[in-house]
Amino acid sequence: MLSVGRRRLLSTEGFVFGQVADKALDMTRVRVGQKLDVPYELTISTGFRDIWHSTFYQHDRVYTSDSYARSLGFDQALLPFSMLLSITGSMTHVDDRLEVLDLGFRNAVYRRPAYPGDTFYKTFYISGIRETSESQNSIVTVHCDLSDANTSETVFSVDKIMMYPIQRRQNTYAAGEPSHTHFNSQVKDQIVSNYSYMSTSSTLSGLTPGQLLLHGMCRPMGRSTAMELATLLRWTHPLLYNLKRYDFDELVVAGGLVLASAHACSARYNEKLSFWSDTRLEVFTKFCLKN
Repeated sequence: MLSVGRRRLLSTEGFVFGQVADKALDMTRVRVGQKLDVPYELTISTGFRDIWHSTFYQHDRVYTSDSYARSLGFDQALLPFSMLLSITGSMTHVDDRLEVLDLGFRNAVYRRPAYPGDTFYKTFYISGIRETSESQNSIVTVHCDLSDANTSETVFSVDKIMMYPIQRRQNTYAAGEPSHTHFNSQVKDQIVSNYSYMSTSSTLSGLTPGQLLLHGMCRPMGRSTAMELATLLRWTHPLLYNLKRYDFDELVVAGGLVLASAHACSARYNEKLSFWSDTRLEVFTKFCLKN
């Protein structure tokens, strides 16, 4: 500080002034069909898979038993469906100044086998944009592809529905509804073609179409676990972990983790049900961690 008479002037010499780098996608300007390349790759270690199993109960042997998976023609136990769904739908480009929420997932398909040790990258496509009825929020559907870094083949795909508390700028780009492209599942086909190797116990014999099954509570997900998984999956939004901006009871759980918990509840009783594709998974994820 320099003193000139009674005035104090700030000298810029010796000071470094910071600037916030804004790399978030401007959702007011996106267009249907726009491709978003993600410049990150992620290798899934066995430790990563073990953390997932320790959090979300899974008794489907195609995900837990190497010998059983090999009997169905796979190299080893597959990475769990819910784990790949969460990885595929995780995003780091979301504007952290806005309270963006995951509303649901649709057309989730386990397209090719995925194992520990595989390296993946993601590609996003804007497949639908519309405003809510009160015109205060925008609903954006993003088609998410998870691909093998070595073969460039798509391993998992899902449509993710997100809500942004913003209005689109009028006449910028035309809005539209998401397309519903059907993808075949090589994982499903391989399991079905090797059905004779599966056990024939009668654990599902009492089930009937339309029957409602009520499941008990599974392992609760605490704050630390939710933050740890958000970090592992490269979710970066402050709503997931920023205690400087939000109180504990204002933090949310990412949508993919909520769905993983739902799958874990059912897996306690139905070890024969394999999740290789789900056509519609809707969930409201403003899920507080108070309890």
